Amino acid sequence: MCCKVPFRGFRGKKEELKQWFVLAKQNLDVAKYLTNNMHPMPVETICNQCQQSVEKDLKGYLFLNQAEFPKTHDLSELLAMCKGKKKHSYNLLMIATSAFILF
Repeated sequence: MCCKVPFRGFRGKKEELKQWFVLAKQNLDVAKYLTNNMHPMPVETICNQCQQSVEKDLKGYLFLNQAEFPKTHDLSELLAMCKGKKKHSYNLLMIATSAFILF
C-alpha cells in the first residue's frame, strides 16, 4: 500500500504535486496549438504560455523537493532555487528549461 505513494511525506499532497505538472503541460499544449494553428501567429500569447509552463514545472520541482518558494513569475529566481535541490532527478528541471528554449 505505501508503494502507491512514491514520495515520503507527500500523503495528501500527491494530487497537488501532480497538478503542477498537469497545468504546465496544458500551457505547453496551448502554445503548440497556437503555433501550429493560428495565422498570424499570436507570438506574445505563445511566449506567455511557454513562460507559464516552465514556471509551473519549476514550482512543481521545488514542491517535489519540499522547498518553499515565493509567489513569483521570475524564472531566473525559480531556476536558481532549483539548482540547489538534488533530492530528485535534475532531468525534470532540464525538461522544463528545454521547453522554454524551444519556443
